[in-house]
Amino acid sequence: ENISSSHENFLSSFKFNAINLSTKNGKTYVEDSIAEFFEAQTSNSNIELMGVNSDKINVTTRNGKVQFGYIIGKDIDINTVNSLIDIKHIKTQNVSAVSKNGRIFIENVHNYQGCGDINMNLKTSQAGIKVNMNDMEKRGYKIKAQTTNADINLLIPEITYKNISKQLTNSFVEAESSGYEGFEQRVNISAETQNGDVEIVK
Repeated sequence: ENISSSHENFLSSFKFNAINLSTKNGKTYVEDSIAEFFEAQTSNSNIELMGVNSDKINVTTRNGKVQFGYIIGKDIDINTVNSLIDIKHIKTQNVSAVSKNGRIFIENVHNYQGCGDINMNLKTSQAGIKVNMNDMEKRGYKIKAQTTNADINLLIPEITYKNISKQLTNSFVEAESSGYEGFEQRVNISAETQNGDVEIVK
């Protein structure tokens, strides 16, 4: 009873087939790992990844925030409850970030090596979603966003609105960059929340 432990592991600097970390009531922090598959699971605490490079990244927690920094991952899947998802400086093709009662913030996303498209699926409730691409490149954007009791703001130059709907408390927007199909690199974002703003900035 009333026993806790902490582990600090140092791995060799070659690429692993898989890294799987699982704990309860304790923080998981990973720095500079390389693997084909990376998975981390915890509860009632945070998961923080810095410099992780993996083909597929899967992260799950409850009551703890998820923080990503300088990550390379072709397919990224994040799931949490009652907390923040904070993603900064990543290269990816597909990212899914799902929370309940927690804000989703994404900043500075770049294309995974050799992949023309970036696909983001972002979903939460009782909180906002903000994507800031810091994008100086020529990329086309396709956006689908919806919320209730809040606003949708798309700060993207030369964007064409295909569908705008505001019924009672529900707001829905579909939009894409002019000439979207002609861009070599494209960003596709689906953002859904309740009682929180959606803001997407190029």
